[in-house]
Amino acid sequence: QELDAEILDDLGTFFSSAWFGWLDAPTMLPRKVRSWDLAGTPPGPANEDPDWSVGSLIAYDPAPQPWTLADGTVIHAGRFVIEDVIRLRDSPAQVEQAVVDAARRDGPTAKVVIEREPGQSGKSQVAHFQQALAGVALVEEYSPSGPKPVRAQLVSGAAQQGRVDIVRGPWNQALLDEMEEFTG
Repeated sequence: QELDAEILDDLGTFFSSAWFGWLDAPTMLPRKVRSWDLAGTPPGPANEDPDWSVGSLIAYDPAPQPWTLADGTVIHAGRFVIEDVIRLRDSPAQVEQAVVDAARRDGPTAKVVIEREPGQSGKSQVAHFQQALAGVALVEEYSPSGPKPVRAQLVSGAAQQGRVDIVRGPWNQALLDEMEEFTG
C-alpha cells in the first residue's frame, strides 16, 4: 500500500475505510450510547505520547434487517452509525468536563458507558460519573472481556457487511487512521 509515494507497512488488517458508509447528518435510530475509554493524561516531558481519552457516540437499531453481502448471502442483523468521536489528552478534570459536556449535548436518551478499570478505583470512577451525571444521563459501566483483537472483530465484521455508517465530521480522519493502523 502506498501513500504520498511512501510504502506503508504498518496498516492493520481489521478495518478498511472502504467498508463504511457515509452520512451527512445523524439518523433517527432508536438507541444511542456514548462509550468512553478514559485516560486523563496530558502530554508532558515524562510521557510525550500518552493514551487518548475517547468517547464514541454510536446510534444503533438492534432490529434485524436483511443485508445482502458481496457474495449474495443475505443475513439479518442490526445497523450502527458512528455519529461523533471525541478524542483528548488532558488532565482528569478536563476529561471529566468533556464527559459531562458531551452527555448534555447528546441528551437524556443517550446512555453513557464508562469502561471500568479493575479494582476499587474503577468502581469509584464509575460511581463518581453516575453522581456527576445524575439527572443528565444514565451511566453504566463496561468491563471488557477478552483481548482487543477479539472485541475488534465484532465491529470489523459489521463494517465489512456494510452495517456501519459514519457521520461526516472533523474527527473522521483520526478515527479512520486509528482503525486502519490497528494490528491487534
